[in-house]
Amino acid sequence: MTLQEWSDKYGIQPATGTGAVTLATTVGTLAHRELYTLNDYKVGDVAGPVVWLVPVKPAYRLEVNTGGGWTQTASAETGLVGLIQLATDTLRADNGVLAVRIVDKDGGIRLHLGLLEI
Repeated sequence: MTLQEWSDKYGIQPATGTGAVTLATTVGTLAHRELYTLNDYKVGDVAGPVVWLVPVKPAYRLEVNTGGGWTQTASAETGLVGLIQLATDTLRADNGVLAVRIVDKDGGIRLHLGLLEI
């Protein structure tokens, strides 16, 4: 479940700040326990009913460059196989993409493919 799905389910809107999200829930309730199972955020700290959530970085992300810089287009929690296929398909498509790369959560480039014009 994502934070947005959790928020829709319980009607609690989180307050956003600089990267972290805060919200208040009653300790011991199902709503509180489900915060520990979110896919896109993890519990960073708890003080009574106040919970601080921090975004989870995907293990890998696909970025494309169309001449104006790099833009993230997809991500994957585990494995590179699907992203490698998506990267090659994206580069092969006639859509103005000049290069693709797969970056890990620490910023290391795991794959970089580009078109060469002669």
